[in-house]
Amino acid sequence: MRFTLLPSRRATAAVAALGLAAAGVVGAGFLSPAAADQTLEKDFPFKCEVIAGGLNLGIQDIGVKATTVVPDSVTPGETIPSTAVSITLTMPELLRQSTALLLGGREAAGASTDSAVTLTSGGQTMTVAIPELGSARTPIPQVANEPWLIPATGMVPPITVPDYATDTVVVGMPQAFNITATIYKADDSTIPSTLSCTGPADLALGSIAVTEPTTEPTTEPTTE
Repeated sequence: MRFTLLPSRRATAAVAALGLAAAGVVGAGFLSPAAADQTLEKDFPFKCEVIAGGLNLGIQDIGVKATTVVPDSVTPGETIPSTAVSITLTMPELLRQSTALLLGGREAAGASTDSAVTLTSGGQTMTVAIPELGSARTPIPQVANEPWLIPATGMVPPITVPDYATDTVVVGMPQAFNITATIYKADDSTIPSTLSCTGPADLALGSIAVTEPTTEPTTEPTTE
């Protein structure tokens, strides 16, 4: 299933997100490594309403682990290039049972097109959409209590650090995201499914320090 998970001096997220959360939501880094980088990693509990093959499978607790490498600091106006983001979804045992036993699912794939990451600084929040965060076909465990993990990847577009950024930029997961997925049966027939996910109150993945840009002298030095 594809889902979703920010700034730097040169930069690598998140992640994904959610993201993903949807947004979503998250993996590897979404900002390129800089001279001094830090790794942000956190698990988020999302609640997702799952509908598969026209059946409402209820509200499921899905774990979203986001990992990203970001710079230690950024400056206002700095542009961070487009980079990859990845997240890992942990599906609950109850959903595994319903998907594997009730629906006969063997593999699943999907994507979220409304995932995003947030940047909060100076009392303002900027939302950066991730065009597509997704996963190729991955096996659905057929044994009870075997972990069902779904790795998802995507690309965060270039980000310009806002001029109002000050002190720190808090990198956050999306409050909500949606997933369109396909369940594959043993005969390769498919079952469409959707997940509508909402995150917890605390969606902060981590923070990046904001430094003031250095300025050149405005007057020429005097000469003898």
